[in-house]
Amino acid sequence: MFPGILPGAVALGIHNLGILGRLMAETIENLERSPLEAIKGTGARASGVFLYGVLPMTMPRFISYALYRWEVCGRETVIVGLVGAGGLGRSLTEQLTGFDYRALMLTLGAFVLLTMAIDWVSGGARRSIR
Repeated sequence: MFPGILPGAVALGIHNLGILGRLMAETIENLERSPLEAIKGTGARASGVFLYGVLPMTMPRFISYALYRWEVCGRETVIVGLVGAGGLGRSLTEQLTGFDYRALMLTLGAFVLLTMAIDWVSGGARRSIR
């Protein structure tokens, strides 16, 4: 693949899905076993243990991790664009090479506001989960 938006998006997606998979696997491994044993003791099948035991205990943390990685992706797209793979940082690179400092400051301000908006939305969603 040539440098551009699609390979950058694919790379970010694979990278963040790998991190999310690892975080979610650790969450499941560290679950308290006694509630799951109690559900098994009632005669529930494996699907019932998952639906009524594992899923309710892990869903808040899963959503929190997904929102956190969404925040990180918002920041990473700027970096990916700066190294030439397209995305949000591409306009920043063009403004830097063209010595257009007024537009550069506007773009940086927009990036700061975008990051703050993503953090605000994600923080509100995480607070509502708790």
